[in-house]
Amino acid sequence: MNNENAVGTMWLGGDHNIIIRKNEAGEFINSEDEVKDWVHCLNNPWSGTSSYYEVTPTYGHESNWTATKIVVVYDSIDAHVCAVGATPQEAITAVDDFLKELTEKYYKEEDDADSKE
Repeated sequence: MNNENAVGTMWLGGDHNIIIRKNEAGEFINSEDEVKDWVHCLNNPWSGTSSYYEVTPTYGHESNWTATKIVVVYDSIDAHVCAVGATPQEAITAVDDFLKELTEKYYKEEDDADSKE
């Protein structure tokens, strides 16, 4: 059985929705370019008020919470990243830690500078 976990999404308008997944070993199933684009979106909200968290009980695991950070990048582009914790605050912290890890590995600010030239 193929055990994949969705860790986020990237919506690019219309029906163009990319689900970001990891396998049992914790490796991304998506291409590296898709992961880089997703992390780029997560690090580039449209404005200071264009990102927020939603926290809900984890379905089927009453003692866990799932936090989703939603980032609106542009009118028709948004990105989500998810993580789980024992409390709502731990879930938010897990999202922030996961995003920090992703940013360090996949996001380089000079990529933005290159694209603006």
